[in-house]
Amino acid sequence: MSWKAIMVALTITASIPAVSQVVPSATQGGLPLRVGGGFSDFGTYVGPDRMLGGALWVDCTPTGLPSFLNGFGVEGEARYVTVGQTAPGSEGFFRMGTLGVGPTYTVRRFGRLRPYVKFLIDYGVDQMTFPYRGEVYNRQTEAAYAIGGGAEYHLLGHLWARGDYEYQAWPDTFSNPSWTLDPQGFTAGMSWDLGAAHRH
Repeated sequence: MSWKAIMVALTITASIPAVSQVVPSATQGGLPLRVGGGFSDFGTYVGPDRMLGGALWVDCTPTGLPSFLNGFGVEGEARYVTVGQTAPGSEGFFRMGTLGVGPTYTVRRFGRLRPYVKFLIDYGVDQMTFPYRGEVYNRQTEAAYAIGGGAEYHLLGHLWARGDYEYQAWPDTFSNPSWTLDPQGFTAGMSWDLGAAHRH
């Protein structure tokens, strides 16, 4: 083997540790994903009762982005809440389900606490069986929009507690432009971080 080949081999070998040091540690600790679920409590805006149910979410906060994009991510969320009689055909039954996705921004400057804001575009399904202005309304699907925010608090290891507020706008409820369904409510739950265990 010539001395030139030896020098090339030594150069490559010496460069491997340097390359490994510039790779962000977050990319070595698992996926930049958090999955979670919780209990939801929403107002109906068609009566005094509350809609109760649950929500599931998946958050992705990519690593290695340019500095001005740090904190930006994407969330997918599914929620189902209901109020009224247990039988869907009963008068006063009201249920609502949404499946949405959209951007998020998380602030990572407060140790265990991570505040965030979000904007989601939802595919919504609602079913109402109650009289309104002489008509009985039933199931429909439409696009809806949601803005909200909240905070996650690191408990231990991969486990985070989450409190979330969300305001939804259904702009064309039952094809009646004069009636906008705009429920809002809170969700409390837990998230599991699939990345490396968080350290402070």
